[in-house]
Amino acid sequence: MNGKKKRKKLYPHKWVLYKALPAEVFEPLPFDVFMDWRVSGWVLPDNVFCIIRTTHTVTKKIKEYTYKKPSFAQKKMEQLASDPDLEICITTNDEQLFYKGFDLTDEEINF
Repeated sequence: MNGKKKRKKLYPHKWVLYKALPAEVFEPLPFDVFMDWRVSGWVLPDNVFCIIRTTHTVTKKIKEYTYKKPSFAQKKMEQLASDPDLEICITTNDEQLFYKGFDLTDEEINF
């Protein structure tokens, strides 16, 4: 070997098949139904407990953390609570919680 990694083989794309299909094959989907289905109707995989997404209000950088266990998510929230410049969105299968410019030093987040 010359020290280079082999490139992972890609799956073949089948977009040509879909492009060749007539429009009548596809069911019409109104925009509001699509938004309810794909945006409002999120589903997390079974092995994921929650997703924590933070947005720094000054730099607008976004970071996302995925957790399988509530205890680790709780520890991360305690760590993130010290930064008042963060907007935090916590998503579980049941609900979405938004926090903006908050102080969790006296509070506890119950998942």
